[in-house]
Amino acid sequence: MAFAVISGTKFQTAATATSPAIDTTGASTLIVVLSERTPSSGVISDSKGNTWSQLTVYSDDPNDHACSIWWSNATSVGTNHTFTATGTDMACTVSIAAFSGGATSPFDLQNGNNAGTGSTVQPGSITPTQDSELVIAGFVHDRAALPTIGGGFTMYQQLGFGAQYGGGLAYLIQTTATAANPTITFDGTTTSVAVIASFKIPPAPISPDKLAWRPEFPDILLDTSIESVASGFIPRSPSNPSDPTPT
Repeated sequence: MAFAVISGTKFQTAATATSPAIDTTGASTLIVVLSERTPSSGVISDSKGNTWSQLTVYSDDPNDHACSIWWSNATSVGTNHTFTATGTDMACTVSIAAFSGGATSPFDLQNGNNAGTGSTVQPGSITPTQDSELVIAGFVHDRAALPTIGGGFTMYQQLGFGAQYGGGLAYLIQTTATAANPTITFDGTTTSVAVIASFKIPPAPISPDKLAWRPEFPDILLDTSIESVASGFIPRSPSNPSDPTPT
């Protein structure tokens, strides 16, 4: 199984507001990047009643230019799916993406960079602990023009600075676990903050030929790919008529 992007959207707001509706059918991992003026002023929820977790909030100073990643292991998805940012004085961009292929506990690693002022920003390096992970990068800034991103990332949802702070969400689906630290490039000097996080796929199913059992414990199977078969354990095989069928 591998991650795949299903759908996404974005919006800007100063106070509590709801996104346009999207179809998240087939999604397992929901991601929101909250790019806001006031740190921790916004809270994310959605119309399907999923449970959300917020990663670390990074900000340029205690009261300005804040960015964080919210994620949910989706238990309810489908058509007319909306996302709400609840708060006051957010002046935020809300960037949303839905992915299929995630584990039930997908979060792996995170990092962030309270960058300050410049024409580029990097979130800091992470190296996912597994192959095939989804890596999300988010950012906040105060430029009207839209930035670009390197490192193999796809810029997926973003809005520029105007009445609200600019921000966005980019993603990378890795094949082999390797360090990720993309550079976000602006058209001029800006105050910016960037964040990054990685998310895991489910563990691979155990191949039947890697299982073993003992007659006195017919309901207990060992995965011999990660544990040596102890004395008396019988490898499962079609030629073994006493081979139990796992339920």
